[in-house]
Amino acid sequence: MKTLIASLLVTGGLILAAGTGGASKKTAPPQARPFTGAPPGVPAPDPGVGMAMPHLADGQRLYFYGIVDFTQMPDMLTPLDSVVFVAGPYHVAIKTAPPWFLPEVMKMDYDLLFLRAMTISKNWIEVVVNRLTGETRWVDAQAVRFVDWPRFLLDVAAVEVPEAGTNPIRIKPLGHASILADAPGIPLPVLGVRGSWLQVATIHVADRIPPWGWIRWREDDRLLISYSPLQ
Repeated sequence: MKTLIASLLVTGGLILAAGTGGASKKTAPPQARPFTGAPPGVPAPDPGVGMAMPHLADGQRLYFYGIVDFTQMPDMLTPLDSVVFVAGPYHVAIKTAPPWFLPEVMKMDYDLLFLRAMTISKNWIEVVVNRLTGETRWVDAQAVRFVDWPRFLLDVAAVEVPEAGTNPIRIKPLGHASILADAPGIPLPVLGVRGSWLQVATIHVADRIPPWGWIRWREDDRLLISYSPLQ
């Protein structure tokens, strides 16, 4: 994911403008990347437990189910609907999908299709099938690749803090630690994850500060950042 180029659109994505941070700022790179997450002033979504990525192949179907019994296998139930994939000239495309299907990230010409996972079990994963309404369905756990949030955030190109003053970069992963800079709208590459904190590179933030710092990525059931899977 980190080698993908700029100027790409993610369905339902949000492009956040570069904000102002501390003094003696470096020039941030052009904001051609789409960032997904809650825009300023909009309640942040429940991040759930990670991302589910369907297996993309010609003729593959991703079936959606209603309320499930965790003891039952998917082949014992009748699906409510499905997404059907078809081979395109260069990439797998979506042939048919329900009208309410609006996944977290969809960029088929880069083989990106991510569904936010809310509940996982041995055989089932509950996923958000419409990122605007929060509507969920269940899918066969074997039909997708599940990635938890720490691993997913390590693989994205960068994260951003949407609003000024809400989540400053701190010197340590502690709420009372000294603030290095306030950096809303500036891309922050993720270096590490510790609990609800991300260690991020400050290369685009300001001169004369340490090369990394810490921001919160979640608080209780709220996602505090936006993220871009593309460079």
